[in-house]
Amino acid sequence: MKKYLWIVLSILLVAGTVCDAQAKRRKRKRAISRNEQILDIPLSEKRYQTDSEYWRAVQSGVSEDFSIAQKIAEQNCRQQLGTMVQSQIKSVIENYCRDAKVDNRSETERLYEELTRTIVNQQLNGITQAGQEAYRQEDGKIRFHICLQVSKKEMVQELVDHLEKKHDARLKFDKDRFQKTFLEEVSRSEEEER
Repeated sequence: MKKYLWIVLSILLVAGTVCDAQAKRRKRKRAISRNEQILDIPLSEKRYQTDSEYWRAVQSGVSEDFSIAQKIAEQNCRQQLGTMVQSQIKSVIENYCRDAKVDNRSETERLYEELTRTIVNQQLNGITQAGQEAYRQEDGKIRFHICLQVSKKEMVQELVDHLEKKHDARLKFDKDRFQKTFLEEVSRSEEEER
């Protein structure tokens, strides 16, 4: 009886795997029509995407001059990275103030946001490059792609250090709660991206 049960379960498992593979192939075929082409997107691999250690952004710039194309790409990338970091830090502050049951929450959030905006802007000067690629197009212009990253650990440490030093009676800062809220927000946003 047990052998029969194992055989049936094995057959069902194999059949399920085969059906799943066929369904994936059908989905790929439906996405591509006769006139469409699959594009190879530069710097699109997993190592160039935001993860638990780094915020990352990828941008491009086009110009007839190589250095101008590079500067355009870097500027666009820094702007995207700054927006991404600010958005997540804002969410951390909102959750921190809500969890800490802060009095006059809107004013406290505003004070925290002002402080963190300055720190985030300072930290964005310490951005590192994760990758770059350049292409000469048919028209002779240069298309430059770049991936920039900033460390989440360094950013939160800088925020915590600065907030601890800030002597403002209106801010009752709890370092452990802030770090816990930050880690929870980072984990939540990673799950949403998947």
